[in-house]
Amino acid sequence: MKVRYFGLLWLGVLGLFLLVACGGGDQAESAGTDTPILVLPTLEPVELSGAPLKVVATTSIIGDVVGQVG
Repeated sequence: MKVRYFGLLWLGVLGLFLLVACGGGDQAESAGTDTPILVLPTLEPVELSGAPLKVVATTSIIGDVVGQVG
């Protein structure tokens, strides 16, 4: 009998934990849409004078490029 009550108590505590964990938090205020999120700077070509071009790409950059391409 003790095992059964312990199991029911455990399920009750777990259910209560899930209810509390899913509670609503503070609502984030939406940012105004007056300003753009990202503004790309104006790029100008540079002279490399025969030097090799060094390129660094992270997975987030690649993900952004893929997201723009579709």
